[in-house]
Amino acid sequence: MKLRLAVVLMLLMIGGAIAVDRVSPAKPVPRSTVSLAPEAGILTCPYLTEPNARSYLQVANIGTTPSSIRVNFGAAKGAPIVVPLSVLAGETGSIRIPSTAASRAGAVVEFSGGNVVATHMLFLQKVSGPVVRAGGAAASPCARAGGEDVVVTGASTLGSDAELALYNPGAADADVSVSLIADGRVFQPQRLSRRVIASHTRQDFRLGDFAFSARNLTAVVHANVGRVVAEALVRSSSGAELLPGQVPSNELVAVAGQSGTGSSVGVTVIGNNDAGIEARLINAKAQVSVGGFPPSLPPETGRFFA
Repeated sequence: MKLRLAVVLMLLMIGGAIAVDRVSPAKPVPRSTVSLAPEAGILTCPYLTEPNARSYLQVANIGTTPSSIRVNFGAAKGAPIVVPLSVLAGETGSIRIPSTAASRAGAVVEFSGGNVVATHMLFLQKVSGPVVRAGGAAASPCARAGGEDVVVTGASTLGSDAELALYNPGAADADVSVSLIADGRVFQPQRLSRRVIASHTRQDFRLGDFAFSARNLTAVVHANVGRVVAEALVRSSSGAELLPGQVPSNELVAVAGQSGTGSSVGVTVIGNNDAGIEARLINAKAQVSVGGFPPSLPPETGRFFA
């Protein structure tokens, strides 16, 4: 099958900020790996492990010098587990997370030398009942903590389970509040306000407990104190997907590598101002403007476009 690589560039023209996510079709398809923050010295992977799932972590050194890497994650019993790696310039490394790891752990990837990017992957088992959830693989980039606001967009609780994981890689506790945008409705549940995330710990939140049967769901995580990294795991009868948290920006790129099917883009406006949107599609042959987008979107609004 021929692999088609599509890059969608969203430009915000009139203030505000957007978060963008590519939504997978009903059947999981092969996709490219996206990695963030090559200049950072610390990367965080919130959804490193899940109960009854196999977990892997991949690193790549895209720099010109060797890199010394330490992967830190919680253990089921005892002290945290530390896995050292040495990766030469232009090479990659991979580890399978051992069964001695905690069943709901996040990872902190520390490196010195080189430029390192990291991606983590979950292989989930099928759930047969009472609600059927397909098994399969889900992957996401490890990210650095940064910005007061982190946005996870593209989730859904309509026929799906969506869980938000927040991981604090810092040395001190973090204080966060989470607001939700569900099918155009904006609200901040009391139970998601001023939540304390202890240092080097992960907390999970079932979004369906706060936004039931939402077709288009966005979580906006505001750090009152400290910084966290956010990620969502969405499971349905057709598959599973990891959605990385993003810092809102006036210019974003979504990379879609897939075979034999189409894709869609979700756009969410964050802030108090309307956002004008221009989109361009870049493939191997040309760069063209994409139609079908409205001239502007109001604040706190999310839309999907094919």
